[in-house]
Amino acid sequence: MKILIAEDDTTSRLLLGASLRQLGHEVTATVNGEEAWDALQREYFPILISDWMMPDLDGIELCRRIRTSHPERYTYIILLTMMGGKTSYLEGMEAGADDFITKPFDQQQLAARLRAAARVIDLHETLRGANEELELRVLERTAELTEANAQLEASRELAEAGSRAKSEFLSRMSHELRTPMNAILGFAQILRMQKPSEEQGEYLHFIAEAGRRLLALIDGMLDITRLETSAPSLTLEEVDIAALLPEALDAARPLAARHNIEISVASSHAPAGALVRADPQRLRQVLDQLLSNAIKFNHEGGLVTLGFVEVEGSRGRIEVRDSGPGIAPQHMEKLFTAFERLGADKRGIDGVGIGLAVSKWLIEAMGGCITVCSTLGEGSTFGLELPLARAQSEGLDAPERRETQNRF
Repeated sequence: MKILIAEDDTTSRLLLGASLRQLGHEVTATVNGEEAWDALQREYFPILISDWMMPDLDGIELCRRIRTSHPERYTYIILLTMMGGKTSYLEGMEAGADDFITKPFDQQQLAARLRAAARVIDLHETLRGANEELELRVLERTAELTEANAQLEASRELAEAGSRAKSEFLSRMSHELRTPMNAILGFAQILRMQKPSEEQGEYLHFIAEAGRRLLALIDGMLDITRLETSAPSLTLEEVDIAALLPEALDAARPLAARHNIEISVASSHAPAGALVRADPQRLRQVLDQLLSNAIKFNHEGGLVTLGFVEVEGSRGRIEVRDSGPGIAPQHMEKLFTAFERLGADKRGIDGVGIGLAVSKWLIEAMGGCITVCSTLGEGSTFGLELPLARAQSEGLDAPERRETQNRF
């Protein structure tokens, strides 16, 4: 092992050097602290054995200079001293010394001190190697993450560009398709007015039905395009629920009659003064969609009930309950997915499968949410939760309000 000696006394320097060489070490000897410091700047010495008392730069100051310079590799420092006692050792340790040898030194003591020094140096070298490997791995991982982030950002920008292109394409195609589709529907209607034969009338009926279905699909594509690219244009105001529910039922009665469905306002209908904050036109659109679904996905002779309750957090919930077959648990997560019809085609139910997706989009834009509760064989309940605009009328006290809520 390479050992550096700093000793101003010639006899001690020669004796120490000879002992170290006899123990198998490579020795470089200097005559003072400055010369030892210069040697340490030129090359690495694992061990420094320095005299405590030297002119100019003594052993204590040499220790401090080495420790404060923070060299890349650790040098184990042993101080040679003729001083003893706790105070002297504490001063040396605070300066950065690792061990001490008292003059005149013993050969066996010196060998033991060097073996201890070798163990400490091995630990430092192992730790240094581990730190270097860790730093290398950190650099490699950082480079990998940087590249991955760059690729992710590029993919995100590409996806956004693709989404914008898709939305623009759908929007343009939808507008372009409406003109010829309106012509097909219009001329089909004119031909039906020309007293066609029974067979021709049936063909025209098929043309008209297919045209209306395709037109609904085109409108759905436009709605989905708007849903994906922008927030809906809303005008939020106070909406009177007590007036809204009967109006919505009246609009749904023709469809209910065609499907032989009974519709009614629940006994817990909203009392006078129940107001929610919403866009009235959009809320009516969502309510019409839920009522239409409750009727079409019901069984003949079924029941649809419309009601209102207050919920915690100053919110109100409009509930549409049907007595239909219910929704299977595996279909619940797909319920609000655009163009997902959940087997409606097999049951002969018309539609394009975007009504619930658009309804969810609109209600959430109004600061609300849609809830669903369904039991197979018993029916489903869709709830529209919206912020209350203000409390119920002052004439309805708290106990009466709770009773009203629990009746639905």
